Amino acid sequence: VVPRTDRVEFEGVKAEVTGRGKPILLGFSHFSLHEGRLRLADFHLESEGTLTANLDLTEAGGVIDLDGRDLNLSRLAETAGLSTGTLAGRLTTRVDATIGSQSNGILDLSVKNGEFQGVTGVDLDLKTRIAGRKSTGDLTLQVEEMGKIGGDWDADLGGHPFRPESYRDVTGTGKFTLDGLDLPMLSSLLARDLGVKVHEGTLATTVHLKRDAPRTIPEVRFEVATAGLSIDIGDGPKPTHVDGVEVKGAGAIEPAENRLQLALRLTDYDGDVVSSGASLELPLGAWGEHLPDGPDMILTARDAPLEAAVSIPRRRIDEFP
Repeated sequence: VVPRTDRVEFEGVKAEVTGRGKPILLGFSHFSLHEGRLRLADFHLESEGTLTANLDLTEAGGVIDLDGRDLNLSRLAETAGLSTGTLAGRLTTRVDATIGSQSNGILDLSVKNGEFQGVTGVDLDLKTRIAGRKSTGDLTLQVEEMGKIGGDWDADLGGHPFRPESYRDVTGTGKFTLDGLDLPMLSSLLARDLGVKVHEGTLATTVHLKRDAPRTIPEVRFEVATAGLSIDIGDGPKPTHVDGVEVKGAGAIEPAENRLQLALRLTDYDGDVVSSGASLELPLGAWGEHLPDGPDMILTARDAPLEAAVSIPRRRIDEFP
């Protein structure tokens, strides 16, 4: 260590960390921190997997070159003093980027057979590319017995990718999906008793986002649908049991029209049981310039003009679920 009060610097460091499992070997040729600039050269870590890195970073940005292959996260977590089961899985990652007001590079990250805070069976794949202020990428996250999340985007950042205001001004498009979400598991996690017990069923949803200019509310369109739904309604000794009825919904936030649109259908083997739709007029254009706080937003929505309709197709009473 170079003994200077205005600078921290290490040269030619090598170390070995032992414990349970294969030892961790690590080292680097140079590390320094001076006047807000961090430099790390020829860093390497080897145990159950490998990690190499070269960094040169300041507040304005810098260069990141990082390559991790088949790293055992549980081994690294134990070495860091985390309790067993906190973090596990195999991590592979590649980052090769120059960061600034105009950035370029790639970030790829993959976790297989992951575990986090007791949640097991986690598989994650993330791929993103940055060119200038444009960011594109896709994401897949699957959790065993819970569901799968997917997404892709094509966005233009407002500036430096390390600064929050760049994302406040982001424009572009995105699509996010959720498939096979286990509804009994979800209902067990809800703190409130909604008077509905879910025995079986999954939920799928798709959300489309589009924003053409900063300081505007994005256009949002979404669809939701259940599959295999089986529920009990009511808290008494004899709740109403409902099988074979699915819930399908759709909605849109339309800033150009200053409208929120919602539609809901209950269907069974014979078609629609009931369908409904609503349209609420809201000052979405003004909200893009200045978003009110929660209570003011609720008051505005409560007093907004509303159009709604409910339709119940004709059928025999004994044909209803």
